[in-house]
Amino acid sequence: IKTVTGLDLGGSSSAPRGEGVPHFAAGTVAEVCFRFRCLLLPGGYFLNAGCSGLGKAEGVHLHRVVDSAMFCVQPQEADRAFCHEILPKVSRTFALCIPLLPEALRHTTLVAYLVCRVADTIEEAVSLAPATKATLLDAWARSLDDDGWTAGTITGAFPTPQSADERLVRDADVVLREFRRLSGAQQEAVRPWVREMCSGMAEFVRRPPGGLVTVDDLDRYTYYVAGTVGHLLTRLFRLYDTRSAPERYERLE
Repeated sequence: IKTVTGLDLGGSSSAPRGEGVPHFAAGTVAEVCFRFRCLLLPGGYFLNAGCSGLGKAEGVHLHRVVDSAMFCVQPQEADRAFCHEILPKVSRTFALCIPLLPEALRHTTLVAYLVCRVADTIEEAVSLAPATKATLLDAWARSLDDDGWTAGTITGAFPTPQSADERLVRDADVVLREFRRLSGAQQEAVRPWVREMCSGMAEFVRRPPGGLVTVDDLDRYTYYVAGTVGHLLTRLFRLYDTRSAPERYERLE
């Protein structure tokens, strides 16, 4: 990783010497993924990438690409502003209600809503094949884990957004960064219900057309797309409303 002026900041190998992949057949195509905790100042950065192998005595560079990619680190304020700016463009009722919440709940609920809205947009997209939707929903759920990947798989679903909802998915990394800035308790109040939402949506998009055959099917579907949101909000409100008896929230759940 280096600055735009060419100053090397640091780097790493994917595995210590002697612990990498022992053999690749000629012509093999390999996909390599990596992640790192970004503690960089806002600004632009370049990545060099390469592949090394073991020669007779020591490692040798087999291939190297200079400035293979560029990325931009956004200031935290920009992420927060994006979330507040896009909310009224992707929501009607939530955009009206969230500002009425106590201040300590507003931003957390806004982020939680946008996390759910990303899943909604993927599920509702007519341009995506059912199998693609299921894969993206699974990837979005996994990205919410503490050690989850970035939302890169998700953001490529709509490279040229045609609506605010598609723009939200394209910029899902912004939402993910804001989600990870929530407290551990707040993230845990959101995470399991979004996982269940995504799992349920994936279950139904895999069904053939007309998959909602019975009233039980409809009840199960509406739980996944809306009931989980009720659980999520109940958990978030419980963190804020510490005066209410635990039994009250147990009944709600």
